[in-house]
Amino acid sequence: MSQFLVSAYNLKDKTFEVTGSDAFKLNRVLRKKPGDAVRLFDGKGRTLWGEISTLSDMSVRGRLMEAPPSFTPSYEHLGRGVLLYQSIPKGQRWDWVLEKGCELGVAAFYPMRSANSVVTIEKKDVPSKLERWKRIVATAAKQCNTPRIPEVAAPLSFEEAMVQCSKLKDVLKIFCWEAESATPLWRLFGSLQVYPKLAVLFIGPEGGWSQAEVETARRNGFLMAGLGPLVLRSDTAPLVAVSMLHALYGAYLIEPG
Repeated sequence: MSQFLVSAYNLKDKTFEVTGSDAFKLNRVLRKKPGDAVRLFDGKGRTLWGEISTLSDMSVRGRLMEAPPSFTPSYEHLGRGVLLYQSIPKGQRWDWVLEKGCELGVAAFYPMRSANSVVTIEKKDVPSKLERWKRIVATAAKQCNTPRIPEVAAPLSFEEAMVQCSKLKDVLKIFCWEAESATPLWRLFGSLQVYPKLAVLFIGPEGGWSQAEVETARRNGFLMAGLGPLVLRSDTAPLVAVSMLHALYGAYLIEPG
């Protein structure tokens, strides 16, 4: 069952309202009727169930239900939170990373400019780009039934990203590097003594990281990790790495969540 972003709800009065494109979809596309159940989410971690009372192309209203009409899946399998810092790939590849990364449980996306980046976004274009990126993850969140809409930040430089990460406490910092000397992620993970609840993942540009960036990452406490013997595309690497992280957390953690 698809879920829809609730525009407003009141737990005390047990009411909800869905507006905009989701209301139109419920009314015109799915042809919902009063009395139908609908799965809702607030984008911040709360999942709700409602029964439709009235609906139009602009607004769907109803009452919140005490319990879902069917089984609600658990999100424990997503493991820990992953913050993805990536040099923006060219073309539509960043859109793909946003959509599929959301489906894989990425908590936040931080597009970067690095030394070998091939994509440059003009300052005047940032607001429109950011709005579009947020729409992509919101749509993906509705489709995959995650209770949270991931954060998408404005583009920042590699140096700004390092400063930002230096302020994070109790995090696993992973710097994916295509060098032959980089320890495979699965082997690196198995050697850890503790497993922080938050993982920061850095993915480089099509041209790879510069040596200066690698050394900066090392000084800032990042662990160098490889993703296997083959060189992955810039839009494939983050999805492989995130999938590995969730699988590894599930394999090595005794307690979930």
